[in-house]
Amino acid sequence: MNLEELISRGVELRKENEKNLEDNPKYISWMKNVNVFFQSSLSDSVLKKDFKNAYFFRNSNPKRQLEEVLSILCIENSKEQKEANNMKKIFISHSSKDRDIVLKFIDFLSSAFDIKKADVFCTSLNGSIEVGDEFIGKIKKEVTNSSVVIFLITKNFLESKFSLAEMGAAWALNQKIFPVLYTDTNYKDLGDTPLASLQMTKINDVNSMSGLASSITKLGLSDPSNMLEFKDTWKKYWAM
Repeated sequence: MNLEELISRGVELRKENEKNLEDNPKYISWMKNVNVFFQSSLSDSVLKKDFKNAYFFRNSNPKRQLEEVLSILCIENSKEQKEANNMKKIFISHSSKDRDIVLKFIDFLSSAFDIKKADVFCTSLNGSIEVGDEFIGKIKKEVTNSSVVIFLITKNFLESKFSLAEMGAAWALNQKIFPVLYTDTNYKDLGDTPLASLQMTKINDVNSMSGLASSITKLGLSDPSNMLEFKDTWKKYWAM
């Protein structure tokens, strides 16, 4: 049972306003599901402590317990919605040695799809990782919170442990993945990496890049009207 369902059923139980709430099978089942959610899905230690305190009111004051737990669930739901609103559209995985290439690629995305730089997570963008952030934890969070992951595959990428770790994280999280081969790589360079089984996009092939553009548009990340000038925009950046 997800968070919204737990809140909805809790509100229904509140409306019933039964005197012997602790004997209500619906209430007992609800509390079991809430307990499972808090133990498995909640990372906030303060809310976990609050829940533990509220949970022990179940024998002495079930109505108070219901209100306390509902309040905590609503706080968690509010936090999740705020995080969803802050979700990046695109995570770009790249080698730190390819900063100039990736910044050019981000400019291209902005021009071709009208995607704001604020909607792109990339470690080469100023402010993507703030001072004091734990690098690996931040990367995992941003991969999870992105709509799609684009791998900008260069020779440096394939030699980078961090890039390969990002690739593994996106793969494990079942994210929508779009591998883009730069001009210094080809299909054979992928070897036995997980990417070898995916359809590749070649950055210097306009037809291949048009396929990427179509996918981005279908995902709702770009207005379909942007496709009209896509090939002209591609030529400005990648025609060799």
